[in-house]
Amino acid sequence: MNSFEWLGNVLANIGSYPMRARALYVEEGAPFDVKARTMVLEHDLYSDELPEAAQRFALRRTLSVLDASGVVENARRQKPDVSPAELVQAFNFYWKRDAFIDFSRLNGSK
Repeated sequence: MNSFEWLGNVLANIGSYPMRARALYVEEGAPFDVKARTMVLEHDLYSDELPEAAQRFALRRTLSVLDASGVVENARRQKPDVSPAELVQAFNFYWKRDAFIDFSRLNGSK
């Protein structure tokens, strides 16, 4: 059974999800919130059709688990103690710009 999780928790634990043919489906639109209701669902690589659970709950497909994992990996290289809120910030940055966040350029912090 598919269940909702908060986006921040999904990102913090992204390594526990299968990488292949899975994507993050989120209830709200961008920018996403740390407590955005999210499901990690299998998706058909050759179709734009949403999985049944995504349709039922009006979820939006965001990034594949593989892409989200890359976002998290990049953030953790910069900040080993990165918080779920910062992971969501990095996720939003990638979603908007198709580029990895550079935490050292934000608010003058490292």
